[in-house]
Amino acid sequence: MPGRRTLTALVIVALLIATGVATVLAYQAERDSARDADSAQARQAALSLDQNITVLVAGLRGASSLIAENGEPSGESFHEFARDVLRRTPFPRLTFAVPVSPGEREEFEDRLGRPITELGPNASFVPLPERLNREFLPVALVYPDKPARRAALGFDLLSDPEWAATAREAVDAGATQLSPPLQLRRPEEPGAVLFDPVSLPGAADVAGILSARISGADIVAAVKEQLAIDEPVAITDGGRPLSADMPTDDSTSAEISVLGRDWQVAVSGSTAIDLTPAIAYGASGLALTLAAAGLLLLSSRRERDLVERRGLAERLAARESLQVRITEAIEREIEGDARLGSLAQQLVPAVGDVCVVHEASEDGVVRRVGVAAPDERTTELIRSMPEPPATSPIRAAISSRQPVLYTRISEDREARRARERGIPPRPRAGGSEPTAADLLEADEISSMIVPLVARDRVLGTVSISVLGSTGRPALTREDLAFAMEVATHAAVALDNARLYERQRDIAGVLQGALVPQALIDVPGAEVAARHRAGLAGTEVGGDFYDLFEVGGHWMAVVGDVCGKGPEAAALTALARHTVRATARLGPAGAVARVHEAIRDSGEHTYVTLCCAELRPTPTGIEASVTTAGHPEPWVVKPDGSLLRLTVTGPLVGAFDAPVFRAQDLRLERGAMLFICSDGLPEARRNGEFFGDHRLGALLAGLAAERPETMLQRLEQEILRFVEGNPRDDLAMFALRVN
Repeated sequence: MPGRRTLTALVIVALLIATGVATVLAYQAERDSARDADSAQARQAALSLDQNITVLVAGLRGASSLIAENGEPSGESFHEFARDVLRRTPFPRLTFAVPVSPGEREEFEDRLGRPITELGPNASFVPLPERLNREFLPVALVYPDKPARRAALGFDLLSDPEWAATAREAVDAGATQLSPPLQLRRPEEPGAVLFDPVSLPGAADVAGILSARISGADIVAAVKEQLAIDEPVAITDGGRPLSADMPTDDSTSAEISVLGRDWQVAVSGSTAIDLTPAIAYGASGLALTLAAAGLLLLSSRRERDLVERRGLAERLAARESLQVRITEAIEREIEGDARLGSLAQQLVPAVGDVCVVHEASEDGVVRRVGVAAPDERTTELIRSMPEPPATSPIRAAISSRQPVLYTRISEDREARRARERGIPPRPRAGGSEPTAADLLEADEISSMIVPLVARDRVLGTVSISVLGSTGRPALTREDLAFAMEVATHAAVALDNARLYERQRDIAGVLQGALVPQALIDVPGAEVAARHRAGLAGTEVGGDFYDLFEVGGHWMAVVGDVCGKGPEAAALTALARHTVRATARLGPAGAVARVHEAIRDSGEHTYVTLCCAELRPTPTGIEASVTTAGHPEPWVVKPDGSLLRLTVTGPLVGAFDAPVFRAQDLRLERGAMLFICSDGLPEARRNGEFFGDHRLGALLAGLAAERPETMLQRLEQEILRFVEGNPRDDLAMFALRVN
C-alpha cells in the first residue's frame, strides 16, 4: 500500500508538470502567432508605403520635356506638366530650381524680379548676402502660380544644409532622391521632399531640379486606407519621425529602403493572444491528473476507466483526422466564400446533420455563404430563408464572441411518438398547415453556434444542428470544443483569403490609375476600349491604353511594358505621360521620346507601343500610325475585308539609335481601326496559341458590330479559348468612322 501511494503521488506530480509545460507551450504558440500576425501587418504596411512612393515618383517622370532646345525651362510646359502631376498626386505644389553661378546671379535676379533668398526667422524668406561666392540653386518656377506660392520663387535650395545635401545627391546620382524628415509648415507636420534632376535627353549636365513636398500624414493616411486599418502607423528615418505617430511598446516594425533612405515602419500591435488553447490544455491536464489518480486509488474501477480512456483516445484520433481533412479541404480554395462553403460541406454529416456558415462584414452585414444538409430539398429550403434578424442567436454570438450550445430538454410525448412513427404534426392554431420551415425547426433537437474569430475580429459564425429524424444523439460539449477548434483554423483561413482579396483589389486600383477612367469623344467616330488583368490579379500588369486630344487632333495609344508589379507600374506611367507630354511631335516623335526617357532612366527594360494620330475630316479620318515592337493594328472594312498595318519601329528602349516611322492611312466611313496587346494573339491553351488567324476571322465576322460590342465578343472568345484562365493581360482599342 505505501508503494502504491508513492506511485500515485509520483504520477500526479508528473501529470501536473506535463500540464504546466503543455499550458506554457500553448500560450507561447498563441503569443508567437499573434506576433507573426502583427509582423505580417507591419510588412504589408512597408510594402504599401513602397508602392505609394513608387507611384509618386512615377508621377514625376517625363519632366525632360520641360527643357527647351536652348537648355532653358519652358514656363508654359512646366505649368501644363505640373497641373497634370498635381491632379494625380497628393503633392501640394511643384517647384523647378535651376543652377546659377555667382557670375549669373545678377542676371537671374533681374529676370526673376526678386533676389535669391534663404529661410529666415519665423519661416520667412530673406535675401542672401551679396558677398557669397558659390553656386546657387534658386527656385525659378512654381505651381500653383498663386501669390502665396510665389513667395518661394528665388529660394536657394543650397542655403539649407539638409536640402542642399539631398539636392547634390540627386544631381550626382542622376535619379530621384528623398530628403531626411523635415518640418514642413508647422513643427507638428513632419514630412520629406522629393528632388528629381531634369536634363535634356542625352545631355550630361542637369538643367534643373524638380522638388515636391510629401506630408508624412498623407503617406500614413494612404497606407491606412489601402490596408483598411485604424492602428497607429509610425514612420522613422534614422530615428527621426516622418509621421505624427510614434512607435509604442507593442509595435512591430519592418525596414524598407525608399530612394536611398532607410525607413522603419512600425504598426501598433492589434492581435490579441488567444488564451483558449492554453486554458483548454490546462483544464484537460488537470482532468487527466484527477482521472489517473482515481484509477490508481480506486482499483475496483480500473478496467472501466481504461475502457473509457481508450474510447476517448479513439474519438480524439478520429476528430484529429477529421480536423486534418477539413483543413486540407479549406486550403484548396482561394476565395473566402469558397472556403466557407467547403467548411460547411466537410462538417456534414461528420459532426451534425445541418451546417450553415454566415459571414460578417466589417460594416455589420451578415450573409449566408455556406449550406450543407442531408438532402438537396433541405439545402434549398435553408437557402431560401431570410438572413438572420437583429435579435437572432447568430447576431448574439457575433456580438458576444462566445460559442453557444442549445439542447432541447423535453418534448411533448405525443409529438415525439408521432415524429418517431413518421406522422405529420397537427395543424397550427388558426387552421394553417405548417410550412417546410416549421417542420425543419420542429425536427431540430440540438444545435450550436460558434463564432469565427481571427486577429481579434469576428468574421462570421458556424451553426451546426442535429435533426431528430436522423437518429443522431444530441450535440455535446465535446462537439462544441471540437467545433471551436475547427472555427479557429477556419477563421485564420478566411482571414488569409480576405487579405489575398484585399491585395488583389489594391492591385486593381493601381492598375485602374494607369488607364483613363473614361474615353473622350472623337468627332465623327465611335470609340471603345477594354482592359482585363491576367489570372493572378495581385500585381499591377503591364498592358495599358490611352486616348487624348492634342492640338485639335487625337492620339490613341496601346502599349505593353516589360514585367509586372511596381516596376511595371512606374514604367507604364513613364511611357504614358511621356507620350502625352510629347504628342505634339507626332506618333513617331512621341515614341522616340519614350525611348530616350527609358534609356535615360538607366533601367534595362523595354516597351511595345502603338500610337495612332487621328485627324477627323468631313469624309473620314486621316491617321498616322507608329507601331514599335507591338502587334500590328488591323483595319476592318465595312464588307468584312481586313487590312493589316506594318511594324514601323523596334522595341522601345531595347536598342541603340532606333528609327521610328509613321504609316499614313485614310479611314473611310464605316471602317474600323483595331489595336490590341499581345495578350490576344498569344493567349494559350495546352501549348496552343489563339493566333492571328483566329483573331482575323473574328474581326471579319464582327465587322458590322459596334466597337463596344465587338470588344466584348472578343474578350468572351479569348476567355472561352483559355477556359477562363488568361495568363496575360488583355488591352484592346477600337475606333469606327461614323
